[in-house]
Amino acid sequence: MYRLIPALVTVLLMTLTGCGSSPVSVEQSREVVLQYFGTDVGTAGPFFKGGKKELDILSAGDRQKAEALIDQGAAMFLIYPGRSAASAAAPARASHVVFVQKNAIVGDFNVPPPAAP
Repeated sequence: MYRLIPALVTVLLMTLTGCGSSPVSVEQSREVVLQYFGTDVGTAGPFFKGGKKELDILSAGDRQKAEALIDQGAAMFLIYPGRSAASAAAPARASHVVFVQKNAIVGDFNVPPPAAP
């Protein structure tokens, strides 16, 4: 009987922690993004509820919609355009903010160009 207790505790912990995790892995989500855009893009993420500061690059209206998607459990990815030799010296700037949930794209927001100085 006492030999079964550690095994039961392990199974219980695995069950409890598994219930809180997403059924879609990070790599599966990234693959959904790459299939959506093609393979010549860079990605950063996923970002979840703690990643709302990454939304600062969106317009106010898009930011509100994007925050709602995060609150509903969607994973956020920043998308960077493919880098050509001519643009290799310029710092990379995200061109899209994409949300994935349950192996599907549920949001795609264009990042507006930076304001002129």
